[in-house]
Order: sequence, then C-alpha cells, then structure tokens
Amino acid sequence: MPTSSSSAEEANLSDSASLLSTDLARPRQHAESAPRSAESPQAQPADPLTRNVSERMRRVLASYWSIPEPTVFLGDSTARLVATTGRPNPRTSLTAAIRAHAGRPQAFLKLLKHPADFASEYEGLVAARAITTPSLQVRVPAVLHTVEAERAIVLEYVPGISLTPLMRRRYLALPDWCVTAVRDLGRWLATYHESRQYYVSPDEFVTGHLQLARRYLDDAAGRLGVTQHALAHRLLDRLGATIAAQQLRLTWCHGDLVLNNLIMHERLLYVVDFTRYGVGPPEADLESFWNSLRREVGPFPFSAPARSVLWSAFVSAYEATAAKTSTSVKDLWTFEDLMYEIAYAPRPGRPFSEGWLRRARLCLQTTSYLRSWLQERALVYKS
Repeated sequence: MPTSSSSAEEANLSDSASLLSTDLARPRQHAESAPRSAESPQAQPADPLTRNVSERMRRVLASYWSIPEPTVFLGDSTARLVATTGRPNPRTSLTAAIRAHAGRPQAFLKLLKHPADFASEYEGLVAARAITTPSLQVRVPAVLHTVEAERAIVLEYVPGISLTPLMRRRYLALPDWCVTAVRDLGRWLATYHESRQYYVSPDEFVTGHLQLARRYLDDAAGRLGVTQHALAHRLLDRLGATIAAQQLRLTWCHGDLVLNNLIMHERLLYVVDFTRYGVGPPEADLESFWNSLRREVGPFPFSAPARSVLWSAFVSAYEATAAKTSTSVKDLWTFEDLMYEIAYAPRPGRPFSEGWLRRARLCLQTTSYLRSWLQERALVYKS
C-alpha cells in the first residue's frame, strides 16, 4: 500500500484512533443543535488547512503521483468534485475524483478537516478491509495513499451509484442481486462488530444519552402535543432504568451506515465514509441503516414492501452471525433519532417542488410513526 507515512507515523495514527472524538458511546453531537464547547473542533481557531484547499490538493497529488509539486497543474481535467451528500459536509474540505497520471490509477481524494476524522477514516477502512471476504458481495475501497500532514486519504475509485438514487429508481421491482448484496451487508457488519467488542458499565452512556434525548424531546414538544410529550418522558425514564441494569456491549462501529455511504458497482456493494468510525453500541449501525431506509425511500409511494424486504434481509443475516443485540439500547437510539428528526426538521424548500413534496411527506410520516412507536414501546416497558 503506497503511502507517504512511515511505519512509526502509522503506529502513532493507530494510537490516536483509540482516542477518537467520534466515539459513539458518548452522547452524539448534532451540528444544528449541539452546544459548541471549547474542546469541540468547531470552536477551535480557524485552521489554515481548512482554508488552503487548493494548495493542500496540489501537495497531495504531487506526493501521490511522485512528481515535483510545481509541476502539478490543477486544471479542469485534473479532478472532478464529488458531492457525497446533498449539503456541505462539516467533516470534509474536499471530495474529488482525480485522474490517472504518472502511472497511478484514477482515484478518489478525501481532504478531512480534523485530525480525529482522518484517524477514524484511515483506521475504519483498514479494519473493514481486513474482515472483507470474496464470498460476500460487500467490498471496501483500498487505501492507495495517505498524507497525514494534509489529513488526506487517496482511495480506490469506485465508479458506481449510491443506494439512495438506486433504491428510489428500483424500489418497485427490486433486483434479486440487490437483496442478496444487502443480506451480505448484514453478514459483513456482524463480522465487523464481532472483530472487536467488550462489555462496560452503562452508567456514563445512560447519563449522557438520556440528557441528549431529553433535550431533543423538549425541542420537539410543540409538534408532539402535551399527552405524547408526557408519554415520551415516561418511556425515556424506563429505557434509562432498563439499560442501567445490564452490562453494555460496545464494538467498533462504522458510525454512519446509511444508503448514501453504500455504493453499488457491478453488483458489489462498497462501504465508504468511515469518518464517524469509533467505539459504540452495535445497535447504532443497525438503526442507522433502518432509519436511512425510512428517510430516503419511505416518502415514495408503495415503498413499504421494498423497505421491508431489504430490512428483513439485512437484519436476519446480521442476527444469524452476531451476538444478541440489546432491545433497550436499540430503542434509545431510535428515540434519539426520531426526536431529533421531529425537532430539527429542515425547511421544506420551494413549494410543490419534488424535494418539497418528499420532505413534507417524510415529516408527516415521521410524526405518525413516532406517535405509534411511542404507544407501542410504552406498553413494552410498562411497569
């Protein structure tokens, strides 16, 4: 694996991954609502690396191509910007497809803003490739080159399509190979979680996540109504007590296992974007995938059968291989995600546009789903 880092530097990078700020066991911090502490990356003084993107890119390409930096010309054919999501990513300065040159293949360049995200991405990719097997339709892009000083990673280029647009086009008639790939994703994730795991006291996890969930709940109160708001508070208390009474299983998680981070190419499913890789409950990855199916495909008419088939294939394959997950931890993660979505739903956009209709329908579906989910789970945890 070509890299500009020495073996000593890679050891330091590995050590830094154990202190990742993306640790999922800690309370999650959402950009729209989380307070900015003095220790958070957003509160730090402006970093020159986040401003000089062109110069960073020039240095990285010179290193990757093994040519003098002054000879690197950043023309239109050198790199093509690639948007990994529909809105700016607070973790990355640049994502681009770079052309083949100087004997090096076409590749995907990712410039990250923060050292912890660089460590997460690198360590997550290495760990993921280590457990990937040819028998599954799941792959992870190879790391071709790294420049730690620039927080840059050059990856194998995957000329595919993310599952979000693919599912939106094909959900009415899902191809068999797509269902098989999602089933293999469940098997792969189970192996990923089982590779490194341990049990800890849940005290810190429960305290932090209950505080975060209550804040989301209070911010969503206006859309829930008095009765539902009170019911949600009671359910949250019961969830906290249930989780506190058991050992908490932690694993190394992807951290953002959503449809946009899964790329289909030649009937193989590539898992990408490990910037949120860290220690956390395995239920987090499972809920991320389920909620992504609900958000990205759910607003489309007659999509329920496709979502059910994909989720069933994914979770049944996972549960057949992995250790039993915690229902209460899963429910707490679902509670947080739903409350956050209700409380901080983005503005619908231009009225009656395709995006407006999809977001408006999703908001209605989420509110309805949350109300029925609260009623159902309150019965489960009724004392």
